[in-house]
Amino acid sequence: MKKSVTYILLGFIVLSSLSSCAHRRAKMTFRDESANHRLVAVMPMDVKFEENPRNIRRGEEELTEIELKKLQADYGRIFQERAEAFLRYRGISVRIQGAKETRAILKANNITRSVVRDMSITELATILGVDGIVFGEVFLDQPFSEKAAFGIGVAQTIETAIFGTRTGGTPTTNRAIGFFEIYDGDTGGNIWSVRGHAGFGLGSSPEGVADALIARSMRRIPYRRR
Repeated sequence: MKKSVTYILLGFIVLSSLSSCAHRRAKMTFRDESANHRLVAVMPMDVKFEENPRNIRRGEEELTEIELKKLQADYGRIFQERAEAFLRYRGISVRIQGAKETRAILKANNITRSVVRDMSITELATILGVDGIVFGEVFLDQPFSEKAAFGIGVAQTIETAIFGTRTGGTPTTNRAIGFFEIYDGDTGGNIWSVRGHAGFGLGSSPEGVADALIARSMRRIPYRRR
């Protein structure tokens, strides 16, 4: 009987110890998990359009598949470069690998967007020579072509001038939703993520859209300031 009680007590001690370890692990902070980060890469971002953008120069025809892929890649590079610039401007405690250098390494190793999806984070971090990696996925919605949005804007201006009223808000030609994540190169774990959104009016440039969305989403990035 005494032996049974002893074994039961030992069992409780072991379970208590394991529970305590799990509890401490769950309480690990971003700073704990990024303690070894010295250099971080920002990947070209995955940009998707909710609708196929219209090619105004071709009479509002939809873009071809080749044109759409090129446009997505161009936007992906723009968002990558603006994120890199934003993080440098923030003066955080880690160095940011140049966007061009990151793309050059990816190209030299024949690592395309589809290849990245099948790679482990640790493998990718080793190839890039970094301690952490920033990923981003952006969804852009263009409910009106610029011509249609311009027409609505003119109609609203005339309405205000004649009647002193205004129906609806400023026509939004671009709405953006972004998901941004940081992964640790050693463990491959996701150590930070954030979701952000922003709306833009007629004539917004890709750089302006990227700057606004990234500033709103990533301003609370938890890396220490220098």
